Amino acid sequence: MAETQHTPTLADLPKARVVVVGDFISDVWAYGRIERISPEAPVPVFLQERVEVMPGGAGNVAANLEALGCFPTLLTDRGNGSPRKTRYVVGGQQVLRVDDEVIRRINGHVARDIFRQATMTPLIGALVLSDYGKGVFLGDLASSLITWALRFNIPVIVDPKGSWSRYAHATVVTPNEAELDEDDPTRLMSVHGIHSVLLTRGARGMTLYSPGEATDIPATAREVFDVVGAGDTVVAVLAAALAVGFPMIEAARIANAAAGVVVGKRRTAVCSLQELSDACGPLFFTGEMNRDHR
Repeated sequence: MAETQHTPTLADLPKARVVVVGDFISDVWAYGRIERISPEAPVPVFLQERVEVMPGGAGNVAANLEALGCFPTLLTDRGNGSPRKTRYVVGGQQVLRVDDEVIRRINGHVARDIFRQATMTPLIGALVLSDYGKGVFLGDLASSLITWALRFNIPVIVDPKGSWSRYAHATVVTPNEAELDEDDPTRLMSVHGIHSVLLTRGARGMTLYSPGEATDIPATAREVFDVVGAGDTVVAVLAAALAVGFPMIEAARIANAAAGVVVGKRRTAVCSLQELSDACGPLFFTGEMNRDHR
C-alpha cells in the first residue's frame, strides 16, 4: 500500500496508481423504437436509431479510475475478441439484452505476459482483479498476482465471479448478494484467508465485514435509473482510496457514495472526482472525517 505522510483526502485520489487485470467487455447500447409487430412472427420490430459502445467489465473499472483523474494500467486478454453485451432500449427502458461471447481459458503465454506487465509496473498503490468469468482468471493468474502483491504489501481488490478459493488471501472481495449465494462472509474470510468482504446490497447499501466486526453503510442514491456498471465503480473507487492510504472503512464509505452517483445515471456510467466530492461532502475532501475516526 502506498505510504502517506499526511491524512488522505479525496483530493489525493488522482495520485492513485492502480493496475486493473480482468475481463474486458464491450457494452453496446442500441436505442430505437417499436411501432409494429413483425409479419414473420408475433414479435415486435425494433427500429434502431443510434448505437453507443462503452467499455465494460475491467474496461469500466479503468474508465472510472480515469474519471477520478488517475492513470490506471489495464491488462486483459483481447486474443479471442471482447465479449459484447448489447442492450436494446426503447423509451429509456431495456427491452432485450443479447450477449455475444466465447468463454475460453486464457492462453498460458498471455497469462504470463499479463503477470509480467503487472509486476513490472512501478509504484503500484493497489491491484484490482475484475473477474467476469470470461476466461482471464480460469487459470492460476489470480493466485499468482495475489501472492506477488501481498509480498510487497499492495492491497488486492477483487470483483468476484467464480470459485472463492481463486481469491485466497485477497485484501477485500466485493460480491453482491447473488454472488455470495447465501454463504456467510465471515466463514469465507476464515476459510480462504480473505481480509475483508464488502457486500453490495443494492438499495440497502453495503456491509463491510472485517475481522471481528460488520459495519452497515446505508445507500446514498436518491433515485436509481440504472445499476449497470455500479459494481465496477465501487471497485475502482475503493482501490483508489486504499492506494492513497484511506482506512478500509472510509474507503468503503467513499466507494458507496460513488455508487450512489452512478446509479442515478443511465447506461454504463462513471463518477468524476467533483461528483464524488459533492456526494461525500466537505469533511471527506478536507480530511476532517478521517481525523474524527482515527
